[in-house]
Amino acid sequence: MTDLGPKITDIARRVEPRLGKPLVLVGMMGSGKSHVGAIIAKALGLAHRDSDHLIERAEGRKIADIFTANGEAYFRAAERDMIKRLLAEGVSVISTGGGCLTVPETALAIREGGISVWLRAPVEVLYDRVKHATHRPLIHGENPRERLAALLVEREPLYRGADIVVDDPLEGPEVLALSTLRLLEGYLKT
Repeated sequence: MTDLGPKITDIARRVEPRLGKPLVLVGMMGSGKSHVGAIIAKALGLAHRDSDHLIERAEGRKIADIFTANGEAYFRAAERDMIKRLLAEGVSVISTGGGCLTVPETALAIREGGISVWLRAPVEVLYDRVKHATHRPLIHGENPRERLAALLVEREPLYRGADIVVDDPLEGPEVLALSTLRLLEGYLKT
């Protein structure tokens, strides 16, 4: 960690004993869920579980290949089952796929079994972060920026239901992790 490490660690020491449930990061592709989740988990001394990576490992293939071979509905069912399993395993930091909340059963499991955190960033920032990624099946094809913007509009009402909303300060993942921990600390005091 950079010079923010001591600040992150200090807040994490106060937060961890009060957590009680998994911390579940939600948001669009490119919002930083995986990277920030790893930073927060390390600071809290908890396991970091990335649902997309775990699904790929379980399936023995990339998400893009799952979408191509079996379709989005198959993937969302696997995602639902994985997230429910992770929530049942105890306190950890879970990074989810961007569309997990589109399945009502998954959204309900997260609402009941975790503390949800929406990492929110403008579509221009999200697109800049994912425009060269080849593993994002929902934005490949014509007009990927417009497709990403449409997905954000579609999913925003679902993300708004998160327990905590963190606006990305656009200063890097450590600053976003620090912002997240600060808001989490305030949430746990209520």
